[in-house]
Amino acid sequence: YDDVMNKQRDIIYELRNRALHDPSLEDLVQEYIGVLAGNILDEFFGRGMPHDDIDLKGFREAVFLQFSTALFITQEQLAQFKEDELDRYVLEEINKTYKAKEQHIGPEKLRNIEKWLYLRILDETWKDHLLDMDHLREGIGLRGYAQQDPLREYQKEAYDLFLNLVDRQKKEFIEK
Repeated sequence: YDDVMNKQRDIIYELRNRALHDPSLEDLVQEYIGVLAGNILDEFFGRGMPHDDIDLKGFREAVFLQFSTALFITQEQLAQFKEDELDRYVLEEINKTYKAKEQHIGPEKLRNIEKWLYLRILDETWKDHLLDMDHLREGIGLRGYAQQDPLREYQKEAYDLFLNLVDRQKKEFIEK
């Protein structure tokens, strides 16, 4: 059980040290933007889905909620985009919003805000995760009564909880 927690702790501490010692988290911001934008695009534009079936309003709302970026695109314009063109358009619009924030606040101040915010989110989500892991550990022994290997089940569920933690950290960091 402790090995699972130690591996997770190492990953979180590595991210924390990066935030403390790197001069900028801009590359991390760009990575997270790419991942989260890709998730939204996949959710709303499943492969081979006809453009008429797409919830354009829901898509625009999802992008706005996650990235504070308003997309001004009509159903007709959407129909003209090829898949990779749409991805590029969305990322360009998100990056325009990011650059506008950078110009408004100032690059150095924005980098400091990003570091502070990232560290706060890491710490808060990690504390919540530790509590979830304690609850998992308390109840995992009962799996033996169901003819399941408690260690194997703990590893599987701990992994799922950790993936949720990482996703939540990305979403909260970029959303703010």
